Amino acid sequence: MVVGAVVDAISRIARARRTRGPWGAARVALERVKPRPRFAADYVWFLLDLTQDTRPRPALPDGFELRAGTLGDLAAIQELDHELVSTMTKRLMRDRLARGATPWLVVAPDGRLACYTWSFEGSLPVHGDHRLTLPDGVVGFEDAVTSAAFRGRRIAPATWSAVGTRLVERGAYAIVGRVDVLNESSARACGAAGYVERARMRVVWRDWRILVQVALPPGDESHAWLRDVKRAGPRLRRC
Repeated sequence: MVVGAVVDAISRIARARRTRGPWGAARVALERVKPRPRFAADYVWFLLDLTQDTRPRPALPDGFELRAGTLGDLAAIQELDHELVSTMTKRLMRDRLARGATPWLVVAPDGRLACYTWSFEGSLPVHGDHRLTLPDGVVGFEDAVTSAAFRGRRIAPATWSAVGTRLVERGAYAIVGRVDVLNESSARACGAAGYVERARMRVVWRDWRILVQVALPPGDESHAWLRDVKRAGPRLRRC
């Protein structure tokens, strides 16, 4: 991503030099490096305690099946009409699988893909190359998408509940995921699956920096690890 931006900037400057001369190239260069305006996105961290016997357990509709996905499912995933799958490539999916992440698919009786999400162990992508370090036994959810043909049937909370049951068998005791504060439907789905709010996060773009700020409820440090969002090294950058 960074390399592409640099190449694009160099191309623009070279084109301006050819068409507008040295001064035109200088003006384009200054335009490209000037500080960017501040912009922020706000999220809620939700957590599901898998050890609670009384947690809600919404069930998938009759005939719908949950299974772990493979690279061969990429074509079906890409057919989902949602921005979260528009950037899913074979290379990205292969890298995630190699690092132990699991794609989960809910398939309808007629074979259509009804819902899709990812679970991550060890660390969870947050923004760009920023990742949340997860404690042992905590699994992160990301990129949950329900097919437009199946929305309104509570497929998402049932998917999260079913995946939670599978993860307990792997030794997990909690699931964590983030939702944009403006995404009320996803927040309701989290509540239906038994998730509760544990923290707030703000991602700030300012000048050339990206700042990730996490706030816990006052006086509550029981989930202080939610602050452990760090910029990852080159090996994790593509996730």
